[in-house]
Amino acid sequence: MLDVRAASRADNDQLLSLTRATPMPGVIGLRIDREPDFFRLLSLRGEGTVLVQEAGGEIRGCISLSKREVWAAGAQRTLWYVGDMKVRPDCRKKGVGVALAVGALRNLMDEGADLLACVVAQGNRRVLTFLEGRFQIPPFTSLGRLSVLMMLTSRRSPGTDFVVRDAAASDSPRLAEIYRESSRRFQLSPVLEEEDWRRAVEEDPARCQVLVAERDGKVMAAGWLFDVQSAKQHVVVSMSKALSAVTAPLRLFGGLSPAFRIPREGEMVPLLALRHLATRGERLGALRAMVQEARRRALAGGFPFVIYGVHERDPLRRAFRGLPHFTMGSEVFLTSLQGNPDLVEEVALGIPVEDYALT
Repeated sequence: MLDVRAASRADNDQLLSLTRATPMPGVIGLRIDREPDFFRLLSLRGEGTVLVQEAGGEIRGCISLSKREVWAAGAQRTLWYVGDMKVRPDCRKKGVGVALAVGALRNLMDEGADLLACVVAQGNRRVLTFLEGRFQIPPFTSLGRLSVLMMLTSRRSPGTDFVVRDAAASDSPRLAEIYRESSRRFQLSPVLEEEDWRRAVEEDPARCQVLVAERDGKVMAAGWLFDVQSAKQHVVVSMSKALSAVTAPLRLFGGLSPAFRIPREGEMVPLLALRHLATRGERLGALRAMVQEARRRALAGGFPFVIYGVHERDPLRRAFRGLPHFTMGSEVFLTSLQGNPDLVEEVALGIPVEDYALT
């Protein structure tokens, strides 16, 4: 078995190079760069580590593990997330992926981990072989498909009786309450407390804006509008013929608005991500108003897209109906390392969420 070790800051340059060499296939093929700090995204996900396999001082592959507190099956639980599974193209089918998977399992067992999740982009078939019960890892269960909506930005204001504004620090207790009520209706929602909302409100607005939609002075929905580019950069490496045919005419109007500046192959896609959306009940009107305001702000900032992932069974997806967008598909998988299949099954019956600002 090939040796695997924990990565350190000294490995940053090699990890950045490995990331550039391993794009994700799909309808839109993307390379997710991590300039200038590979570890920045991992720190946003939560506490975790990166494992690497190397030979002769050269890193041939990596995998990351991070943990976060989430709501799952009606209780707060620790979820481990496995990501960044990358093997250099010239080192595939040489046991590197197997060594990384086994090394990750040993690390997780040492930590006493139970729930383990991963997200697989549609079209990325290579990863699926690792989810079928190999290397003494229990088989993963699919939690269903999520549609990653890349919504075109717009000049239109919300145009409803909901007022959308920036949150203030004094809103933090109410926002935490609304989020707690909303997130517990879903599976794998991150646990966020009042202090988390306060820090987000006080964050640099160029990086994070906390929006609230209210009516008659009562907050009905809230969420974060987050600039992902400080941690990762999406670069288009390929497009399907059908998508290329759709985007080509839009680029003709690129001089009129950022919404029409659709990147070509080799160009970066500037993105703002919606995160931690919360509503009182199914307040679709409030959520729709907030999404519209997010699109308007993104356009003003020169961004062509706002992204958000919605599960196929999520009733809130109706708030996005009719908005012009491109869709990238992905699938969420979950397993229990401690032999709790009933827990996994209960989660699978619910509606999972995933934070695509961090995926």
